Amino acid sequence: MDKVRATAHNARCGKDGPFSRNHNDRNFDVKNAEHIDPDKVKNNIYLFYGNSDNEKNKTIDKYELDFYEKHFKAGLSEKNKKHLENRQYKRVRTMEDYINSKNSCPEETIIQFGKRSDINKAEGETLLKIFEIYKAWHDVTFPQAVFLDMALHRDEPDCADHIHYRKVWIAHDKIGNEIVNQGKALEEMGVERPLPDRETGRRNNAKVTYTKICREKLIEIGKSFGLEIEEKPKETSKAGLRKLDNDARMAEERRDKALAEAAALLECLNEISDKVVKTIVPEKTGLFRKKTGNMVMNKETYEQVMDALEQINMIAKKVTETAKATEEDRTIAAEKRAEAEQSAYRQLLEIQNRVQKELAENHEAELKAKEEAEQERDKYTKMRKYSQHIIRKELEKSINDTNKV
Repeated sequence: MDKVRATAHNARCGKDGPFSRNHNDRNFDVKNAEHIDPDKVKNNIYLFYGNSDNEKNKTIDKYELDFYEKHFKAGLSEKNKKHLENRQYKRVRTMEDYINSKNSCPEETIIQFGKRSDINKAEGETLLKIFEIYKAWHDVTFPQAVFLDMALHRDEPDCADHIHYRKVWIAHDKIGNEIVNQGKALEEMGVERPLPDRETGRRNNAKVTYTKICREKLIEIGKSFGLEIEEKPKETSKAGLRKLDNDARMAEERRDKALAEAAALLECLNEISDKVVKTIVPEKTGLFRKKTGNMVMNKETYEQVMDALEQINMIAKKVTETAKATEEDRTIAAEKRAEAEQSAYRQLLEIQNRVQKELAENHEAELKAKEEAEQERDKYTKMRKYSQHIIRKELEKSINDTNKV
């Protein structure tokens, strides 16, 4: 009997951002989806794992938002409160922002045993039983990786039956509020990286340990149902290895170029920051003013510019750190090298695009601030001229009164 391969793929986001919850419960017009057979949608199974009533009447989208409101409202409010106190208004988030952020959205996993063409693949009923046993084990072993919902899809003709399940990593802030944080949740559960005596990296972190344990358990359960499962990874051909080596070399060149660009970007940002914080000039009128060359800003405008610069600085530093992190990928096996390098480069491009966008938005804000400052300065000049006029009048009146005496 040919062996089948077990699929257990974890991810939060795709190229278009966090995965759509509507895809899982088919909350859209399936008639326009070529990969779905509308007549078989009724065979799908959807389950929720919360404690509220009437979950079957909710969409996954509504259920997950309710779950986030119940568990993370206090933690998000506390975080927003600190942003408001620090006047970092752009960092204030709604719960919709929180659940749709790539750093705090639910994680989705696809489980499947075999391809559509495999004779001994796991059909829907067997797959569901495997998943139920797996979930019961997971709830006890990793209680802070909480399962939210599950969708068993049997309506895709080109695919074997498969399960999408979504979970959220629940950790706690300093005062005990629940927050979404994968790394901290794993730490609180005592999960260590594969090599504790070495530094944390892409191949040496607690999530790697977690994924390995879960995969081994899933295969163990699958075997208990009589499935013959192939555990060895696919080998890369010689031609494929040559391509990977060439791609890795090209990726190194792109990485070096990105590092140089990041360094130049940081230097540019430092110059901008120095100009902004150059001088503090308190006026006699009591108004708080910031003067940078020929530009004068009021306190609120200045703080907005500084906030934007801080965010851009953080992004730019992340560019450098991400680029440097790819250096360790040179020691990874050939079949892994291309994937790691290309992924790092795509991240660099994405971050650079965001940095350029932030710079452009900041430039527009700076021009607007300059215009407002000019108007404020003109107003102040008029007030000063008017004050001088009043003083002259008073002096002339005083002189005239003296002459009369």
